[in-house]
Amino acid sequence: TGSDGQVLTSTGAGSPPAFEALPAGGLSEADTWYLDTEFSIDGNNTSVLTNLSRTGTKMGTGMTESSGVFTFPSTGHWLITFQMSYRTYVDVNYFYSYIEESTGNAKSTGSAVYGTNVIHRIVDVTNAGTHRIRFTAFSFNGTSTSKVQSGVGTQMTFIKLGAT
Repeated sequence: TGSDGQVLTSTGAGSPPAFEALPAGGLSEADTWYLDTEFSIDGNNTSVLTNLSRTGTKMGTGMTESSGVFTFPSTGHWLITFQMSYRTYVDVNYFYSYIEESTGNAKSTGSAVYGTNVIHRIVDVTNAGTHRIRFTAFSFNGTSTSKVQSGVGTQMTFIKLGAT
């Protein structure tokens, strides 16, 4: 017989089952980053968000960032949230934010809004060695200037929901 809190598990074909402790539950990874330097978007261009810093609190290993590209510490299903705050000095026709995912073939998901823009995406990371995420902003407003605001108004959150 097993001990209190243990469950009967298979040890593979041809061998007797064993009593084992349940694996620990809950989240194993969570990490939040923010934009630490405001930057301008002029006219009709796309900018990758760089100059990013960790908020100081993370659970687990945390994400790795280089030149705006994030690397995952492990495979699994990840919830990614991108909140972007911006201000404009003239009317802006469109202001987009994107979570761009690369697994060897580029894909992107975005939304267009004014003010504060929040988008979410669940990503299945099947290979932590090659899966990458970056965040971009796009402005279509002729020749005027818009600014992506720094600080906690523009931040990225990564939460590992479970195994892949």
